[in-house]
Amino acid sequence: MANQSATNVLVALKREVTFGTPPGATGADRLRALDSSGLKKTRSNIESAERRSDQLQNIGRLGSTSVDGSYTTEINPGGEFDLLLEDLVRGTLGSLAEVTAIDAGGSSVGTKVAKVETPATPIYRSYTIDQYDVDIDQSEQFVGCRLTQADFSFQPNEMSSVNWTFQGQDRNELATGASPYFTSPTLTTGIPLIADDSVLTYKGGVVTKITGLNLSVAVDAAGQATIGSAITPDIFMNMLRVSGDITAIREDLQAATDFDAGTEFEIKIVLQDPTTAPKLTFGIILPRVKLTDIDAPFSGGDAAKVETRQFTAHAPAGASNAIELYTSTETATIV
Repeated sequence: MANQSATNVLVALKREVTFGTPPGATGADRLRALDSSGLKKTRSNIESAERRSDQLQNIGRLGSTSVDGSYTTEINPGGEFDLLLEDLVRGTLGSLAEVTAIDAGGSSVGTKVAKVETPATPIYRSYTIDQYDVDIDQSEQFVGCRLTQADFSFQPNEMSSVNWTFQGQDRNELATGASPYFTSPTLTTGIPLIADDSVLTYKGGVVTKITGLNLSVAVDAAGQATIGSAITPDIFMNMLRVSGDITAIREDLQAATDFDAGTEFEIKIVLQDPTTAPKLTFGIILPRVKLTDIDAPFSGGDAAKVETRQFTAHAPAGASNAIELYTSTETATIV
């Protein structure tokens, strides 16, 4: 009997036509995952509260099922990355076009990108996700999976990354011969992007003394236990929240002043590969940001004094674009 190694694993996903029902086996996308916890199935443990005379506990029962977990990937425009961007903000990618809105310092001129933003009417999609253990030739197939959160990390001297969090309905265990479920899923080959090649605009000006940016886009979501079924009828999606933090070398106390005054402003970050146009591109615009906390250690360390600025992001008054995302897709296209 084969033993499964820790790294010889694959994960693929495809949108479902009907929630909780696996779609056709062709046309899926491979996820270029790093070391990740992946998805797992859990069941509630129902325990009796009886006080037995022998002071022993009755055996428990297993209750309702839940599925949750996450995968970490680097930022690679195209393929499954673009699909997940759509589902993260509950919208639809537009057509490729040159978008001057992300031309911070002229960085994206000549490259076409597609835009998706939080819409007035959210669109909810679900996935079947296949976790395939190659050595033992068996898959765990998770159905009814909705993307409920993504945490982006942009740090110097590191690959930019995003942790995708899912909640799902159930898991099927596939035998050898039926695994993997998806046939020849598509794998993108683009070069991952890094923050060192980025342009960051803060309060309308390009800044170079930001030491890190973390961004979380999260949807309040949950399943619902019911009588007569071990699985939830859906993953119920509710409020979307955008928050994050910026670390920066302290130059003055302007951030503290903005915090005190409740000043609202815009943040942009545009990542591109270092080639000539057309360039692989990924961009984020947060049109309405407000600082919620400022923290800077009084002293310590040997480098610069770095302050942490926590923030929340919201849609402008009368609009719905709390966050805008821009991607060049895997094969960058010139205007």
